[in-house]
Amino acid sequence: NMGGKYSSALELWLAPGDSEMDAVQNKISLQKVEGTTADLHPDFSVKDVGYNPEIYVGDEVEKGGLRIKRDGDGKPVKPVFDVNQSL
Repeated sequence: NMGGKYSSALELWLAPGDSEMDAVQNKISLQKVEGTTADLHPDFSVKDVGYNPEIYVGDEVEKGGLRIKRDGDGKPVKPVFDVNQSL
């Protein structure tokens, strides 16, 4: 149960740590977070959460930024692919 003006439309999905490239390459699925703050373990600390959202401005709103697509179960909707690596 997130608060705020847009809370009814927000969903939170998790990926393993340091998995940004695997997510981009469709190698991993995401896990949907279910529940409320009442479900948090008593020794939970927000300091244990690594969340740094990207804020899109200008043309990035429509054309840029990191975006990945998943189905309702968090699975990639496109096949796995490799990223070209050049020096």
